[in-house]
Amino acid sequence: MEAGLRVVRGPDWMWGNQDGGEGNVGTIIHLGQDGGSLPDGTVLVYWDSGKQMNYRVGHSGKFDLRILDSAPTGIKHVGVMCDGCGEGPIVGTRWNCIDCPNYDLCTQCFMADVHDRNHSFLRIDKSRGEGVPVGKRADCTRIKSKGFFPGAKVTRGKDWQWADQDGGNVGTLTALTPWNDTPRSGANVTWNIRRKNNYRTGYLGK
Repeated sequence: MEAGLRVVRGPDWMWGNQDGGEGNVGTIIHLGQDGGSLPDGTVLVYWDSGKQMNYRVGHSGKFDLRILDSAPTGIKHVGVMCDGCGEGPIVGTRWNCIDCPNYDLCTQCFMADVHDRNHSFLRIDKSRGEGVPVGKRADCTRIKSKGFFPGAKVTRGKDWQWADQDGGNVGTLTALTPWNDTPRSGANVTWNIRRKNNYRTGYLGK
């Protein structure tokens, strides 16, 4: 677990609609550590819907969260290219086909059903990390992700430090962008007052 990871509900979720409803995405902003304000095995999550709460990520053997995207932490799989779109290196989560030799997909291609849906995959969240079997996409129930994606209506978040740049208005997120060369950790927003700028959507948990 790292600050900046994008997460959704996990297998032990029992917190109702604290996240804004199933499919909503959040960002880990703080880790529980010895001597800190959070217990070991827990994290603080800021949901795109605006709420902030603590969750278990191993505490008492429970996992309230699943990783959706590790790109905002700077994860790059050096030397590994997506066999779907040609992105290289793959940033964020890498999806490795168990049934085919040396076949990998980026998250966008994996979720878009590139390659055989009856093949099983490993999910690899860290560079040179061990994969976690996720089975076949043909057997999966699909849930639409909701949050900081193109088209979303947005307002100031808890880490806003840009004075009156937004005019106190609502804006439209037009594209996910890098922040300080970290992929998908920022976004381009067009405000209703017709100003545009880039903002953090996960960079270092901000």
